[in-house]
Amino acid sequence: FFHLNQVRRLGKKWLPSLAWLDTTIVTNVNILSTCNAFWDGSANFYRSGGGCNNTGEISDVMQHEWGHGLDGNTRSGDGATGEATADAVAVHMTQTSAIGPWFRTTGAPVRELDKTISSKGLMTRTNVGTKCPAGTGAQGYQVHCEGEIYGQTTWDLAQALVAKHGYHTGWRTSERIFF
Repeated sequence: FFHLNQVRRLGKKWLPSLAWLDTTIVTNVNILSTCNAFWDGSANFYRSGGGCNNTGEISDVMQHEWGHGLDGNTRSGDGATGEATADAVAVHMTQTSAIGPWFRTTGAPVRELDKTISSKGLMTRTNVGTKCPAGTGAQGYQVHCEGEIYGQTTWDLAQALVAKHGYHTGWRTSERIFF
């Protein structure tokens, strides 16, 4: 409840006329499965197990799933841009490059968008095929992995704006550009 309302407040700050932001979102927690969450018009979170923590207890995961709702209620794109949009929402909420830290019980995040510390390094349209498995993304690869191209760009832009304008103004400018 708390994290989904916090992210809704951020959305309303930049998109005050988007009617979807005033709707009630059904949220389902402790779904009888593990290591995932999903958006289907409601936010759905799995219980802990299989090396993963309860996704309904991880703020970034909750905010990421809400980001799918934002994507679907604005100008939704393909699966990869939808994943990237959801990651960008989480980045702007946490102001960190790790999406879903402690998703894994080891503390590992779901994704790392800082190319300098990501195990994938820099993701580009031309090298995505060497870094991502096949899937249903626009380029034929797994959508979460393809989405990291846009996700890394979001992180890099935010860091450039922070370097130029300082922490608070840089992040506020990044939010404005994204939303």
